[in-house]
Amino acid sequence: MKNRYIFSIIIIFTGLSIWLTSCFKDIINPDIDIDRAIPVGEIYTLKKLKDSLSLPYTFDHDASVYATVTMDERNGNLYKQIYVQDSLDAIRLIFTESTRFLVGDSLRIYLKGSTVVNNNGTYEIRTLQPDSSVIILANRKYIEPIDATISEINARNYDLKLVRLLDVEFSDSDLGTTWADTTLTNSAVNHTLQDCFGNSILVRTSSYASFAGEKVPSGKGSITAIVGVYGATMQLWTRTMSEMHMDAIRCDGSGGDAEIIFAAPFASGIETFTIEDVAGNQTWEWEQRSSNAYMKMTGYDGVNNANEDWLISPTIDLSGYKEVSLSFNHAGRYSTPFSNYFTVWCSIDDNGFDFSSATWRQLTIPNYMSGEDWAFVASGRIAIPDEYLDKNIRFAFKYTSSNATAGTWEIKDVVLKGTR
Repeated sequence: MKNRYIFSIIIIFTGLSIWLTSCFKDIINPDIDIDRAIPVGEIYTLKKLKDSLSLPYTFDHDASVYATVTMDERNGNLYKQIYVQDSLDAIRLIFTESTRFLVGDSLRIYLKGSTVVNNNGTYEIRTLQPDSSVIILANRKYIEPIDATISEINARNYDLKLVRLLDVEFSDSDLGTTWADTTLTNSAVNHTLQDCFGNSILVRTSSYASFAGEKVPSGKGSITAIVGVYGATMQLWTRTMSEMHMDAIRCDGSGGDAEIIFAAPFASGIETFTIEDVAGNQTWEWEQRSSNAYMKMTGYDGVNNANEDWLISPTIDLSGYKEVSLSFNHAGRYSTPFSNYFTVWCSIDDNGFDFSSATWRQLTIPNYMSGEDWAFVASGRIAIPDEYLDKNIRFAFKYTSSNATAGTWEIKDVVLKGTR
């Protein structure tokens, strides 16, 4: 009787073990089907598919290509398609029905019966069957995104690849809007992503995306996405909200958790700034036209004159601040490129009395004027170097001209911001 009881317990535990193994199979070892009997045939790389075939090309023989999933259908931004990448290239796979494949799945794609096309700049493998065309070889073989700039993407360096962009933000007109209109079917919305140098690219989102009803981030930061191509238009496809970290100060110094440390609109005069005339007879002066008030410097008085003139801020205490940035609006003309003549500088050892002996460091202005009119342009966010934080600083606008070139520079709405 005792042996029979023990035997029954063993049967129960054995059955329970089988049931648990069945239930948790997908968690422990999900969707690996390397043992499926699908021919291999001729082996291609993604680059070879693009370069060696006369497209469109339909495979009528056994052939395979190996790649890893970089974007799947889970968030609803894609349907019946995924993006894959190998060590050199990337491509979009188009299926006859929705798929089970996940980001990080290492795949062998059986090509017989499929067609490789160049769809308006996007290379695709079409008419694939999820069950009979693809074998999952391994899971969680994640591909790291490439750190890229908008300029590099627009130059077609990373077509269809997974990239990460740093120090980017959505345009002012996109702020407060949602990713897509969830009330519409089969629609998508474009938003403009930009950097602090005026470069931009579209971010396209389907109305079926799981995050379609959420608002576009209002700050600056990083975003990870797939690079899409539609003719001459470059665009990004986002995978998940967790790959966006965009809560820092925007290029113009707004947004994030920033507070104003110092401001000088020049609404009624030079305010607390000082002027240093290093060379030349001309100097900075305050000017007002209609409702526009600004500080102005020009070396032209009927002829071009050589000048070096500085407009210098008061001493500003940055103790306790981080992510400090300077921004302003400016207009100008007659000195192209402006970056040769209109510059911004910063110092931590200028005590306000001995300008010439201070050590000044030039900062980068992201946005200059077009040179075609007098319209004021936002400078973009100019980061104060980290080694200057927690110290007393002064910043300055330096104007130079020559007997050959003497332009005009106008500045207003100067703001220094930071977070604590």
